Amino acid sequence: STVYTACNNAGVVMFSYLQMTDEALNYFIRAVGVNPVYPQANENIANCYDKLGKPEKAIKFYRIAISQDYMQRKSYVLLIKILMRQKRYKEVFNLMEITDKLFPNDYELTIQKGNYYFVNKQYELAAPKFEQAYASRGSKELAYSLFTTYSNLQDPERAAFFKKEFESFPH
Repeated sequence: STVYTACNNAGVVMFSYLQMTDEALNYFIRAVGVNPVYPQANENIANCYDKLGKPEKAIKFYRIAISQDYMQRKSYVLLIKILMRQKRYKEVFNLMEITDKLFPNDYELTIQKGNYYFVNKQYELAAPKFEQAYASRGSKELAYSLFTTYSNLQDPERAAFFKKEFESFPH
């Protein structure tokens, strides 16, 4: 193992398993110090900043990771989530245009696209995205999203179906 991968791996253990975010961040920064073009370590730095409540720094490092490897799928997903929380919908839309081409039919990105349409009250566009994700991997959260989407669309039959689906999941 090289120095930079060892630092990154130590940071992953601290972040993911020991919940030691500040310490993990130091290891990820060390990894990038040794190898500046290390998209995974930059994504990990962004994860730490997001967890530490520093979204602007997280955004910066997700963008760095993507610029170093445009196929850094998870960086797109997490960047979109932060931008959605900040209601930066134009940026979200632009990223979704890119991810649609790079990762068509990706489960997490499909859900994020449904969320984007939902918060923008484009329920007729949100419904097929949530349905697509639900068909792939149903979940209680998606059933609820579909219930509320169809309720907003004033489709009582589909709303009732997904309400029943939602209620069928364990609490």
